[in-house]
Amino acid sequence: MSLKVSVVRSTAVLALGLLLTAFAPNAALALSPVEAIICIKQAFNLDQTVADLQEGDVLLGVGEGEAKSEIESIKLRSGVLFEVKLVPCGFSENANAYVSSKDDGLPDDYTSINYIIYNKTWLFSRINTGKTELDFVLGHEFGHLINHHATLRQKTIPDTQKELEADYAGACAVARMNRPWGPLKAVIEELRSVPSEVYPRVDQSLKWAEVGYKNCNGVITAPLYKGASVLYFFKDADNDQVINVLKENDIPYQTRKSKYSIKSNGITCTPDFDFKAVRELAMDLTNAGVEIYWINKAIPELNAHRRITIEAETDLSADWKPLTVEQLSCMKVCRWWTTEVDACAS
Repeated sequence: MSLKVSVVRSTAVLALGLLLTAFAPNAALALSPVEAIICIKQAFNLDQTVADLQEGDVLLGVGEGEAKSEIESIKLRSGVLFEVKLVPCGFSENANAYVSSKDDGLPDDYTSINYIIYNKTWLFSRINTGKTELDFVLGHEFGHLINHHATLRQKTIPDTQKELEADYAGACAVARMNRPWGPLKAVIEELRSVPSEVYPRVDQSLKWAEVGYKNCNGVITAPLYKGASVLYFFKDADNDQVINVLKENDIPYQTRKSKYSIKSNGITCTPDFDFKAVRELAMDLTNAGVEIYWINKAIPELNAHRRITIEAETDLSADWKPLTVEQLSCMKVCRWWTTEVDACAS
């Protein structure tokens, strides 16, 4: 059964400032309207008395321009054509949509305005390791604005219905950013893991999200790693880069503690599993900053089947360099590969 989402484009004047709910796992941590107003005033230098009231939000390793560019990209792919002001805010846990009213005490140029209020620390961490969550949460918040959930319509639609409509929009944004369904499904399952009177059940959110994803040209395919045994020898030196790639690509895996302290630098495979999955994993790890120096066939003595192993080799040749994405893309079979073996020439 298909779902139809009604998008209301009311021209009614906003008479009430409304903070639209975000994904706070604990209601006590949700952004309040007072905090939203403080952040708006600080962002636009409207009141010097609030300059030092925010805490705990830093922008590590990413510029303000890059952060706003990321949000603007999702805004365009969400189909938002009206003005939305962007407000960094340490009080927000991730992101919130807010529509200001005259009662907020803001200047006229900042009243009856659509805002996206976001936590810079959260944004930076997701830019680096969790873009599916970033796209979905921001697309979800833009969905609240697109559907005019802050107008008089808010009185006639239950909160759970608003959240489902926003979930549809969030999934649509993910599809338009060309991200796979598997990681999005995992994000929704995690964000909806705590029962709430405001948010719908996991199965309801997934149902609406799947329709939104497909309607925005997203294609749900069989998992590339289905049936594979992915084993990761965990190392503190990896700084969670490997685990983040596995989670982002919805790859089921097992971990064992490595006896080495050096970073992961290679992959072993078995010839009875589609090498395309091995190649794709190696490229994803490379793009995430994990240097892959070698790929090799698992030794027969292990009697391993359909296994991909991410591990480290201490005895690397001084002549080896990390494999590039171009070199990895030329590899067709599970065998011994290093930079000394030109896969693109074979």
